Amino acid sequence: MIADELVCRELVELASDYLDRTLPPEARARVDAHLVDCPHCADYLAQMRRTVRLLGSLRTDSLSAEAKASLVRLFQRSRQ
Repeated sequence: MIADELVCRELVELASDYLDRTLPPEARARVDAHLVDCPHCADYLAQMRRTVRLLGSLRTDSLSAEAKASLVRLFQRSRQ
């Protein structure tokens, strides 16, 4: 592997910043290069984009207290 190549685990760690367009240009270029050859990571980012779009359209008053608590637990687990 070339020293500048990105591995999938690194991409997952950078995904939020990549989607938020807050990665430095060099890091963004590494992610873009990885995505060319890794359909799994491309699918992962596509799923993340869909999730963000769908969750962004939810109104908090449309969720039950149980659903809100479940989403918070899932988010907390994903950050560990």
